[in-house]
Amino acid sequence: MGVDKIFQKAKDSANSLTDKLSELKENFIGEESKTIMDEFKDAGTNKAKEIADMLDESKNLITRAGYELTSINAALGLPPQISLSFSYQSDRTEEEKKNLLAEVEGRKVLSVILKCLFKAGDFYKNVQFKDFKLGSVDISLSLTPSVNVRFIK
Repeated sequence: MGVDKIFQKAKDSANSLTDKLSELKENFIGEESKTIMDEFKDAGTNKAKEIADMLDESKNLITRAGYELTSINAALGLPPQISLSFSYQSDRTEEEKKNLLAEVEGRKVLSVILKCLFKAGDFYKNVQFKDFKLGSVDISLSLTPSVNVRFIK
């Protein structure tokens, strides 16, 4: 096989991977991203306090979702950025997930957080890295929200 063919094959593989990652990102946080952006577009530093209070009131729901809130980091800029870290505890059935989401209906930010946590768990079940398990999920709430999934040995 010539160098040009090897290079083309590598390029095609990279393009395919890029497309799959873009699709995964859209599926993972697509609709939730708009909700968070709307919440944070005109937010001031009071948003950090509002989120912290909401999380404090919602600890039981997060635990019932199969996660534990382990840290909160607030960057107090304009707009603020709130980063949340959750450790994975256990999986939930589709029925349990549906019931929890119904329970928080109308509470936009909490609903987005739970959806992201559930999607992280689903992602873990689908990819099944050989020697790794789902360790934590980090959710960044700001004008450009993101979700990071950390796998550990």
